[in-house]
Amino acid sequence: MMGDAIAAAVLDARLLPAAERAQAVFQAFAALPVGACMELITDQEPRVLRAAFIAQWTHQHDWQAVENGPEQWRSFITRLAARSCCGSCGGAGH
Repeated sequence: MMGDAIAAAVLDARLLPAAERAQAVFQAFAALPVGACMELITDQEPRVLRAAFIAQWTHQHDWQAVENGPEQWRSFITRLAARSCCGSCGGAGH
């Protein structure tokens, strides 16, 4: 959880063309060192983007919504150390 920490990066996706937003968010997150956090600002609920994070970075991120519309959505996304799968789920990594 963010607490009083400061985000290492701020990405205001509202300033990007819609077709470039997801890739820009993925690249910004991938560039974060473990333990660092980025602030994401969007003009719509990032439901699809959050699902993509769950699929691509299972157990490697923490997503904290801090503002939930209707004008803007703000989230803090922290990069976590990768964990190995325990196998109890059949190896799906969830």
